Amino acid sequence: MISDIDIKNYILEFVKSSCETIPPAKLEKDIAEKFSLKRKQAKSFIKILTDQGLLAYKDIYGRTVIEISFNRAVRVSKHFILIPPGLAFKPEPEDVIIRLMPGASFGVGEHPTTRLSLQAIDRLFSETGFLENCSKIPNLLDIGTGSGILAIAAMKMGIKKGIGTDIDLCAVSEARLNTEINELENHLIIKNTALESLNKKFSLIIANLRFPTLKTMYSQIVFLADTSSALVLSGIKIEELPKLIDIYSKKYFSCQWHKTEKNWAAALFIKNNPAQL
Repeated sequence: MISDIDIKNYILEFVKSSCETIPPAKLEKDIAEKFSLKRKQAKSFIKILTDQGLLAYKDIYGRTVIEISFNRAVRVSKHFILIPPGLAFKPEPEDVIIRLMPGASFGVGEHPTTRLSLQAIDRLFSETGFLENCSKIPNLLDIGTGSGILAIAAMKMGIKKGIGTDIDLCAVSEARLNTEINELENHLIIKNTALESLNKKFSLIIANLRFPTLKTMYSQIVFLADTSSALVLSGIKIEELPKLIDIYSKKYFSCQWHKTEKNWAAALFIKNNPAQL
């Protein structure tokens, strides 16, 4: 016997795992057919989930779709929980809270590449001994920082100083606001600057960008990566992952972890010991 809870859990998992955006009418139709319901009954289940703040309607280029809601506390990895500013939440001792103001910039947790990048950062700090192996006070560079979410996550895991860059002035403004919300404005600097203007080494480089850009940036990233450094790279399609690993693992880095979600992928790289090159 299928219960109401079973139906609601199915709807949430269906929306979460879908590789395509879902119009409300299509979701109603699919749920009605799956559980032999009337469309009105299927619609009522969706309404309950939106009223509870678990699902949300979103306008994409004039087309209404339904998605998992991030206007609540959402766990995206073992330690990271995303929460809107001002929302009360009681964390567990090992939880790492990231508060983000909704805005136009990319990276509030809705896209798989953001979640995958956060999982890579979580793994880097909690499972590899990265901080202990850093040759100096750890710092980071987040290329194409967007909302600033990934840099903020890494700072909260132990990075002392960081730079987030973006060519979009709206992203720069919103990322700066998010650093203030998370009380990191004195440690994480957001800049509208080109990589060519940077002349220092970084312990951690993060880039959630498309594959052609990551491919083109390879030499610059090699130059900017410090000894005993790590890379978190995402923004790539599943079929591009082997190519990315091949490019970055040829000489200077080793791929330590990779994961896919829906049609997207992310990878974690550690810089090889110079003595092994």
